[in-house]
Amino acid sequence: MLKTRIITGLVLAALALAGLYYLPPLGFAVAVAGITLVAAWEWAGLAGVEGPVRPLFTSIVGFAILAFFWLLPFGAIYYLLIFALAFWMLAAPLVATYPDSARFWTQAPMALTIGLVALTAFFAALWSIRQSSLVYWDWIGVLLVVVWGMDTGAYFVGKAFGRLKLAERISPGKSWEGLAAGIVTGIAVAAAWMHVTTQGEFFTWDAFDTFLVFCGMIAAMSVLGDLIVSGLKRERGMKDSSSLLPGHGGLLDRIDSLIAAAPFWALLWADWPD
Repeated sequence: MLKTRIITGLVLAALALAGLYYLPPLGFAVAVAGITLVAAWEWAGLAGVEGPVRPLFTSIVGFAILAFFWLLPFGAIYYLLIFALAFWMLAAPLVATYPDSARFWTQAPMALTIGLVALTAFFAALWSIRQSSLVYWDWIGVLLVVVWGMDTGAYFVGKAFGRLKLAERISPGKSWEGLAAGIVTGIAVAAAWMHVTTQGEFFTWDAFDTFLVFCGMIAAMSVLGDLIVSGLKRERGMKDSSSLLPGHGGLLDRIDSLIAAAPFWALLWADWPD
């Protein structure tokens, strides 16, 4: 299982980075939209809906993506991301008080509403950075390696040394030790990534310390996406959002951390109109 998980993870990482650096803007938007729509289909399943409601929800997410990509002014994305960031700030007490809070956010209507906002904001966040200057849309690469580093460090350290449970009623395997290790790993791989991609110029920045703090913040925020999705799965008695990816479950299981981290990252680095 671990071997399959590693192989699948490496293939996904290679595809993500290839798409980021080699797809033209329209191709990038189509690829991210496709990923988001698959995740929407899986999210509907976690919300406990089947039949015509599932494709309807996926279609609504698709229309929302189209609106922010094609119909609405670029500045409208800023307000969507603010709204999404506010939700992710509220997610901390929701997961902390689970299962008492479950009736407020895991029932189908609210779960679908959360999914609509979170998934649309995920697409909008990546698109807003990609639409910025070449210097800035490379921040998507930083976002990816921070979250991947967070997940990897938290998984292996938590599995080996985790004792203090982070959110035992939602995800018994997660620990405070894993969270701390994941944040440190995310910061470390971000620093290494920037050193390589800027040919060492990154370490001459005046804002070097601030950058690392921001990386630590999005690493910490990313776990909220994981826990929200884990809470939905627990309510439905599901281990994974689907069986699409060998060793990893569904696509939503792979991007749940990114969904939470992306809005904050985009608000920091995208070129917003005055």
